[in-house]
Amino acid sequence: MQGHEFELLHVAFGPDGSHIVTSSADNTARIWDIATGKQLCILGSVDKMIVEDIETIRQNFFAPDGPLFQDYQMVADGHTDNINCAVFSSDGQRVLTVSDDNTGQIWDANTGKQLAVLKGHKNSIHYADFSPDGQHIITASSDKTVRKWRFFPDTQFLIDYANKIIPYRLTCEERQKYFLEVTEECCFVADKNIKGIYQGECKNGKAHGYGKSVGKNTYEGNFMQGYMHGKGIYTWRDGTQYKGEFENNKEKDIGIIFGDVDGWYKRGSTLYGQRKLNDAIDAYQKQVEIKPTHKNAWCDMGITLTQQEKLDEAIEAFKEQIEVKPDHESAWFCIGNILTIQGKFEDSIIAYKNVGKGQNYLTAQTNIATILCEQGKFDEAIEHLHDLPTKNEDEKLHLLLIGADLLFYYKRHDQAMRIYNQALEQHPDNMNLLNIMTNAFWKQDKLNQAADTFAKGLAVQPSNLTLLSNDAELALVQGDIARCQKRIETALPLLTPKDQTVAIIPFISWLANPEQGWKKIMAAITELDPEVTYTWNFSTMQPAIERLDESTRQTAQHFIAFFENRIDFLTLKSELAEKR
Repeated sequence: MQGHEFELLHVAFGPDGSHIVTSSADNTARIWDIATGKQLCILGSVDKMIVEDIETIRQNFFAPDGPLFQDYQMVADGHTDNINCAVFSSDGQRVLTVSDDNTGQIWDANTGKQLAVLKGHKNSIHYADFSPDGQHIITASSDKTVRKWRFFPDTQFLIDYANKIIPYRLTCEERQKYFLEVTEECCFVADKNIKGIYQGECKNGKAHGYGKSVGKNTYEGNFMQGYMHGKGIYTWRDGTQYKGEFENNKEKDIGIIFGDVDGWYKRGSTLYGQRKLNDAIDAYQKQVEIKPTHKNAWCDMGITLTQQEKLDEAIEAFKEQIEVKPDHESAWFCIGNILTIQGKFEDSIIAYKNVGKGQNYLTAQTNIATILCEQGKFDEAIEHLHDLPTKNEDEKLHLLLIGADLLFYYKRHDQAMRIYNQALEQHPDNMNLLNIMTNAFWKQDKLNQAADTFAKGLAVQPSNLTLLSNDAELALVQGDIARCQKRIETALPLLTPKDQTVAIIPFISWLANPEQGWKKIMAAITELDPEVTYTWNFSTMQPAIERLDESTRQTAQHFIAFFENRIDFLTLKSELAEKR
């Protein structure tokens, strides 16, 4: 047998003993017929056989396996250095060669086509072999490592391996498309949440009888024509399990939730969070059937019914909760809210008065005051808030300001301002109160009194950014540009990207002097933290904007549209570009 151009480095028999493969320093391996001595194929010849049959490559796909994970690629070139070893696969259909070029290569023994290159070794590879089961390859190198590679002899081997390591299997349609066996996994299952892998009895292509279906959720039990029907266990993704009777994919009876007497309640809460309101109500209903005295299930059912605008049904659920726990704060509070919506004010006041001193207490009492104001009973509303027991001075001030805000809202301005002044006398350093008062003056067009109140506050806290920015705007509206600029100069060193004023202050500065251009505003906008939103009330500065020329006024409105999130930054830039 002659053919190699340089010395032979290795020779190996094929599995049936009728062929041998030789490897040489001429960078090729060759397959020979022993009986005739005929050379059948050159692997890695000078011609570098081009792989045209892509399907052949696909069917002989290699995947690395285990801790010795290696890279691979499919190429049409042969070895570029001595081939140190060449061996047949156990079925004789493939040849593996390894070389001083640090690679191993897989070849089709019948056509000589190169199928894949195994890359990963850092030095010459001297030995390689297939495992006895034909599913792995071993290579040994001068880099002092032995590496293991997974080998897939055919498509089914690849599919079986993927099924073991990847939570996905071919659909029935895919199995039919590739002429693979259609198994019981292809039985139709109606519930999309458990559709995935089915194992069990089938009839006419549908799950029928006992089986188990695993998808996002899991069901194990009886099926009928693809539907859960009869006894079974349903397991949700969060681990909650229902055991009981099913009928046409629905829980037929109360059933039980394994290991948790509150299981249906928890399930209802999850469904409510997913906005699956009907299913949530069903879950709460099952919970109260199992445990009628549950501490919150009736209330949460009522809240869910309220979301569906089934107000009368909701009230009945809340009343059931109160039967279980007469001082249930949330139930009383929700009843008060519904009765207020229905215009049953006297009944809603009674409900709110039953709200205990929990998280809803102050809101309930404020609602009572609001209802009294709506009925024109302003003095009674203020008296109600004044007589409420409070924990501390801050809570007492809070209730006092709520009363004043209600009076102001209902146009009882003088009475509201008397309460604000009373509060300010008791808390002269409260900056929040000062802001509330200045805004109240401002809304009444008492701008000088608003300015005086800002001045009082700044005398106490000269670096209060809220007071500075609000008074800068007020000075702009009043036409007092000198005071406006003074407030802005004091505010500038205090600005931070975490506060909207970093852009509002430059905007006010530009309105006071449009000749300076808007570059500082644009720069400030880009500095603002993306998580910060603009909440500024721009309606109060409209008098100042109306005094501007038409072009500047339009530019100001573009900025306001951006601040109010009516246009994005790119649109703002486009609008401004047209103004240049």
